Amino acid sequence: MTVGSDFSCSMGMMMAENIPFMHSLAQSIIDVQGIGLDAMSTTMTAFAISTIVMGICFMALGQYQLGKAVSYFPRHFLIGCIGGIGIFVTQPGFEVSTGVPWSWIWMSLERYGSQELCNLSFVAAVFVLILSIALRFIRWSLFPPFFFVGIIPVFYLALLTLGISPDVARENSWLFEHPPITDVWILWTSCGFSSVRWDLILALTPTMVALTCFGLMHAPINIPSLSVSTGIEVDMNQELIVHGWSNMLSGCLGGLPNYLCYSNSLLCHKCGGGGRLSGFVLCTILLAAMVAGQGAIAYVPRCMAGCLLIHVGLELSKEALVDSLEAFDTFELLITIVMTTMGMTAGLGFGLVLSAVSFTLQHIRHCDPIRGAMPAATLRSSFRRTREERDLLYESLRHARVVQLQGALFFGNAAFLVLRRDACSIRW
Repeated sequence: MTVGSDFSCSMGMMMAENIPFMHSLAQSIIDVQGIGLDAMSTTMTAFAISTIVMGICFMALGQYQLGKAVSYFPRHFLIGCIGGIGIFVTQPGFEVSTGVPWSWIWMSLERYGSQELCNLSFVAAVFVLILSIALRFIRWSLFPPFFFVGIIPVFYLALLTLGISPDVARENSWLFEHPPITDVWILWTSCGFSSVRWDLILALTPTMVALTCFGLMHAPINIPSLSVSTGIEVDMNQELIVHGWSNMLSGCLGGLPNYLCYSNSLLCHKCGGGGRLSGFVLCTILLAAMVAGQGAIAYVPRCMAGCLLIHVGLELSKEALVDSLEAFDTFELLITIVMTTMGMTAGLGFGLVLSAVSFTLQHIRHCDPIRGAMPAATLRSSFRRTREERDLLYESLRHARVVQLQGALFFGNAAFLVLRRDACSIRW
């Protein structure tokens, strides 16, 4: 994706929205095969096949030029999705800062009101506020990443000043827990096709198809949304083809479905990142962190990760709901509210419904697509002809009718066009 995308800041990631489908696949396999390497082999094979199928679908959409259908999405639909993604990213920011899942139910909100969680959230919010104020005066594009990295020494300096050890801070949720240390290559060294239950793979085909269809929804939204935010015009079909190659390669290597990550790509763009070289460097660093840096996560302050997510989420929400306040209507606000309270999928579905409603309302002004109809002979030409030529032309036009259309032809007024055509045929 880094190599083929027209976005110089493009960053791909695993589709987190597909996790419920992946849980369903894994649980169905465990119910039959139990917990063990055999079940893991079948599960990883199901994931890989789903990824390859998704890549083939992306490739087909791009090859058959179906990416142009995205141009029919109203702009407020994209802006509303940006706002919804912003709130959607802000919530995990508070979850990461506190280690407690966020929910809009009263019990969860009441829990976030406790003194301990308030302190954890407050520190992350203070860093976000400091960064927002600093960005009003500092225009250096690399300032945000240096600010985020600088939180780590500031945090440990505060611990040293207060005489608090990292272990005590970890017990009070200021640091991440030590992750279990496992072999990075265990998935590839322990799985074998000989232990795969292909009958289970076949039985789980409906779930795999649902996972594929659900995954296909997000790229056509993230790509134009990133184009709107960055001002970079891209070929939608080319981007879909790139997604196809990326997913097919990932599936062949036993990986998971992936797509263009809007929030990460936009953050990279705003920090001045871009170019193939920076993308390769980032991929190399991530690979090195995956292989050798599993234990390093335990020494990362939660407030740093929370500050990063909250800052990105609030920036996206500001762009969608504040900066566009005078230019757009309430549709984008409704999409944001639905996406925040009911989830990403519900927000996208609601946005598509509002797109259809908006299109209908904009074109319903011309219920009758026919403005007028008259004999073609009544339309005179300004070109100078001889009398014989005019008589011949008149005789030919006397048997023709001219129909003037108005507005746009769509499903709401297509029936009127057929009725008026039949009426004109009977009259003439």
